[in-house]
Formats: sequence, C-alpha cells, structure tokens
Amino acid sequence: MFFPQKVETLYSPLSKSEVIQSLRVDLNTDKEDLESQQKKWFKGIVEKDQFEISLLLKRPNNFTPIISGIVESEEKGGSMILTKYQLFPSSKRFLVFWTILTLLITLFFAIPYQAYWYAAISLAACMVNYVITRENFNIQTRKSRRALTGLISS
Repeated sequence: MFFPQKVETLYSPLSKSEVIQSLRVDLNTDKEDLESQQKKWFKGIVEKDQFEISLLLKRPNNFTPIISGIVESEEKGGSMILTKYQLFPSSKRFLVFWTILTLLITLFFAIPYQAYWYAAISLAACMVNYVITRENFNIQTRKSRRALTGLISS
C-alpha cells in the first residue's frame, strides 16, 4: 500500500468494559492532572466497543497516527484490541501532493529537455520524501503504541 499503516492485535488483562472505560477516562483527564501523573494521553472518540484516537501532543507532528480500534472480549478473561494505525487525511494529501509534483517535475526535465541529471535529482527528492514520511510515521506509531499499551495494561 502506498500510505504507511500498521495493523496489529493487542491483548489486555482488563475486560472489554474496563478497556473502554480506561480510554474514556484518559480522554476526559484534565491537563493539570495528567501532567502530575506523567502519563501519555489521547484525544478522539470512544464508543461502545470501538475507538478512534491519537496522541495529544504539546507540539504538532504531521506523522502522528490515528489509532482505530475494536475491543473484543476474550473467553479466558481479558480482551483483544484490534488496532490500525494510519496517517491523518491531511498528511496523506500532503504526501500525495509532493509525490505527484516531484514526479511531474521529473517528467518535465526528462522528456522535453532531456536534462536527466535534474530529472534524477527530482526523482531522488520524491523517494527521500517518501522514505522520511514512512520512517517518521513508524517512529510516531511506536510512541503511540507504547502509550496505548500502557493505558490498556494498567
């Protein structure tokens, strides 16, 4: 797939209702209370058995993922959380815009002007932009995953 994303299944010793309640409480925590507890927190929507959240950051970061999840009860106790991490729609549009623009610039230099050196530079910029986006997404996904697992395991 063109857009970076990650899908995984997490296990929590908490019941389905406890996981949902933990997410709801975390979303409603006051900032002052949260800073004194030194834990991560999220913003988003939590419904009966599913959620769509993202880390609430002090500084904006275009690569922070949206975490969509479905919580299911386990027969042996605990719960399974099916999660999907993906870029925000605005970040996807930004990636598409720069990918298309740099590819068009590559074609512009390569076809009518036969300026292959400039075309190669533009194509390299396209690839570097994509690699940077993917790697930053992976870094932010790991941070979000750590915060989520900390929340659902306590």
